[in-house]
Amino acid sequence: MQFLVEKDLINQFGSFTLKGGSENGRGGLSIETEVQSESGCGGGCSGCGE
Repeated sequence: MQFLVEKDLINQFGSFTLKGGSENGRGGLSIETEVQSESGCGGGCSGCGE
């Protein structure tokens, strides 16, 4: 499986790690970033309203 990611996202967040529900404790697939924002998540996305 390959994912295409814009270079700007790599510059901003570093690497990305896919985690399953048993790994992240949330019961579903998640994408974790190497660089975290001050709020503890990616921030600025429409998913959580941050």
